[in-house]
Amino acid sequence: MFKRYIFFLMVVLAFAGITACSLMGESTNGDAANSYEEKIIANDLEFARHCKVNSKGQIVTCFEAEKSRGYWYLDSEGVKSREFPYDSSESGSVFALDAQDNLYVILQKFEKDAANGNKGKYSKQLKVYNAEGTLLRSNQLENTDIADENNLVVKDIAVDSKGYIFLLMQNNTIKILDSSAREVKTIKDRHVACMDVDSSGNLVLVGYSAEMGDKVWMDVRHPLSDKMVWKAELDKSDIPLFVRYSKDGKSIYSVHKKGVVKYEPQGNSKGQFVLDFKQYSMLSFETQIISAGIDSSNNLYFLTSSSGAGAKNQCSIYKYSFVKSNGNTENQKVLTLSTIKTSRYLETAISRFQKENPGVVVRVKEFDGQMDSMVDYEKYVKVLNADILTGKSPDIINVIGLPYQRYADKGILQDMKQLMTEDKSFQLDHYYENAFEAVKYKNVLYTVPINLSFQVFAANKGMLDKVSVKVDDRKWSWKDFLDYSVKVIKASNNGNTSGQYALPNITNDEIFTFLFAGSYKKFVDTDKKASHFVSGEFIDFLNFSKRFIDENLINPMIDPGKAVYGLENLDSTAFMPMYICNFRNYLTSKELFSSGAEVFMIPSDNGNTGRVFTTNMLYGISRNSKYKTEAWNFIKFLLSDEMQSPEELGNLGFPVNKIAFKQRVQAELKQKEKISMVGNLRLKSFTQEDAVAIEGIISSLNTHTDYDLQVIKIVSEEAKLFITGEKTAEEVSGIIQSRVETYLKE
Repeated sequence: MFKRYIFFLMVVLAFAGITACSLMGESTNGDAANSYEEKIIANDLEFARHCKVNSKGQIVTCFEAEKSRGYWYLDSEGVKSREFPYDSSESGSVFALDAQDNLYVILQKFEKDAANGNKGKYSKQLKVYNAEGTLLRSNQLENTDIADENNLVVKDIAVDSKGYIFLLMQNNTIKILDSSAREVKTIKDRHVACMDVDSSGNLVLVGYSAEMGDKVWMDVRHPLSDKMVWKAELDKSDIPLFVRYSKDGKSIYSVHKKGVVKYEPQGNSKGQFVLDFKQYSMLSFETQIISAGIDSSNNLYFLTSSSGAGAKNQCSIYKYSFVKSNGNTENQKVLTLSTIKTSRYLETAISRFQKENPGVVVRVKEFDGQMDSMVDYEKYVKVLNADILTGKSPDIINVIGLPYQRYADKGILQDMKQLMTEDKSFQLDHYYENAFEAVKYKNVLYTVPINLSFQVFAANKGMLDKVSVKVDDRKWSWKDFLDYSVKVIKASNNGNTSGQYALPNITNDEIFTFLFAGSYKKFVDTDKKASHFVSGEFIDFLNFSKRFIDENLINPMIDPGKAVYGLENLDSTAFMPMYICNFRNYLTSKELFSSGAEVFMIPSDNGNTGRVFTTNMLYGISRNSKYKTEAWNFIKFLLSDEMQSPEELGNLGFPVNKIAFKQRVQAELKQKEKISMVGNLRLKSFTQEDAVAIEGIISSLNTHTDYDLQVIKIVSEEAKLFITGEKTAEEVSGIIQSRVETYLKE
């Protein structure tokens, strides 16, 4: 909820990042002739924490129950061969194995200072056991004062063949100890996410640094000399969870949320996507990967944690063995799905769909570039447009951020209402039909939203009550908002606006884009490919926007990204824009102000009843798809009760399925005893009144933010010259009209 709150209309920014291998990368299972055999070898490992694999192929995992802690040794089929405990007052979940299978354990314990309240220190001890469990040595490491929050605990440990010990600290630096546990160096030049050690004693690191700019790298380097051996640039939005070096295969495996990528550090820096989780059963909404290991045969092991609603935490170990496939895909129906960004929700949905529909495979093509780069985005649109307009259209297209109306005009998109009508199993009245109506183009349903979100203003009730401002958000306009804002901040300070503000720190460009989005359809007629910028209305709009900016409504001291976590004092701010995609967002908006908060829908340009929503999943089907039935079945699956009700969808938006919404409400109401915090904000329990309010908003949404980002870009660029006084409103409106007309007719 950081800067995104103001840019919900800029739908591209609703996505957190991108993953792929090119501007239009494909998420597949690597070499189609190869695959892995999946097997759950253990599923009763309650309280397991981490796992490593020793030279004998045994899986070593730490368990930490309430009254007992220790290590299990399991064979390659998950059978426990032995275990040995350690002091239950300490945490020993951070451990490593050396080449002789000696076990290096970091025992950490918080020691409270009774004389100083909650203050104290973390004691750290290194213990080394041989393969039989005999203690070889024990070394006391430097204690850490609790005031040093970033350096409290050790997150991971690795050991090389010479006995050097590498500790990944909580502040993402690495401490290097010699074989006697004396500190010899600290690597501080980068933020390290995960690490391992190769067979030559080089560190394998994933991280970033100021010198690297915004880029994330995986590199292999000598730990003491810092000599670089090999490096590869990674997607900064898909940083690996773990990195594991195969000493026998001399390969690096990076484990991501979507699957596993294999690198050959002797060769080039391009990785091969070898294991796609959505092809297997491990991928689910309830399952999280908490550790990974690899054996001498390059079998992959994943320790997972699962906890459904009301269930206790349960851990399992999945084993993936490499097998050679016969490559027979004759009877496979392969659907291609194009999207700006995939997500765990989409990947899990594909995994479930493929299990229920054997013989159908869904492959994802996604944009690879920087989401804040208009150049990268334009390249993405260009590549996708070329595919679509030359008959290479994906079967399913997530049209968010794309000029999909052009596809519809050229007869490329299927009429979705026709598919719904022909499918007797699909019940349209189970859905918020207002959302479907809002995305129609020329009265035809070419696309279907899978979820929806909306924006509100959280208002400082104390400031509004003080000057008797009553907001009717069913019909308020931006002019009303400006009048209320000026009244509130001047009345709060005897006519002087100093110290009182309407909004947190938002740039002038953001304000203008925000205002223009509400008037977009007044000046751009997508159906007729016409624009109306040379008009008195647009001149008035430009003048109003300048007045809005000149009123000094912005509080330069309030960072909105911190404010939504209760890390800023909003007592002197009247309104806070909030992006609402789940119940927690809504509850957060009600707790932002110490004097109470009211929640209002965003104003419209003229006080009409338009209520705007956005979605990051708006799917259409290619009319020429060979597998139109299968494509519809997949979209219908995304709309089903099963896929609309999981909490995971709540990270992306509210369901469009009425039954699923009610299921989500009931699940949330059952959590009323749970203490929920968002940063420093303590949220009140979700109530039936909250549910009614949110469903009322959802049922009233009637306008979709199908803005053309290129038009937004043109208008924002040129309007800036008027706002800064470099050109007149008439000059700017003429330039905008010319540029937009040219673009619309391309």
